[in-house]
This record gives sequence, structure tokens and C-alpha cells, in this order.
Amino acid sequence: MWKQFIEALTPDREFGPPALCAEVTLAEEKLGIKFPDDLRNLLFETNGVHGEYGLGLIWPLERIVADNTRFRANEHFKDLYIRCPMLGRLAASTPPRKRFR
Repeated sequence: MWKQFIEALTPDREFGPPALCAEVTLAEEKLGIKFPDDLRNLLFETNGVHGEYGLGLIWPLERIVADNTRFRANEHFKDLYIRCPMLGRLAASTPPRKRFR
């Protein structure tokens, strides 16, 4: 499902290999949260997506954990940072936008 959705958005993308359930569970344990189902399902299809020029369109688990850990530890970002459960609620309440041509 997610791969087809991303393929429809951009022809310039490279999918990573699927994440294993154990990898996703370990990442959740390291961050102390449960990822939203949509994120888990996306990671099970592709552990990250790179676009044109190697731009990280969707971060792989390794970067999700590393950047979240770093931002949470940084005094300047601590109060501004939105945790994944909040993002999950926002994503669930916001329907995907239609692509305009």
C-alpha cells in the first residue's frame, strides 16, 4: 500500500528493504513509545525512502532513533519537540491531500 502511494507521488525514489518486526520493536523500546500503526506498516514495507539526490524522504529506523534521541536530549529542542504519539493523532485526523496537476 505505502510503496504504491509513494510511487504515485514521485518517480525519483529508492526504497529500502523492509524492516523486521524485531527491529521496529527495538526502536520503539529505545524511544519509549509505540509507533503509530501507519508508521509501523510503512516500515514493514520499506525501511526508509530516498528521493532525488539521495534526499531522505522517509527516514530509516536507524535515523528515526538517532535523531529522536538527539533532539530529546538537546535543551533547545526539548520543549518544542512533538513526540510520535502526538504525530500519530495528528496524522489520523488529517486525511491525505489530493495531488494537484
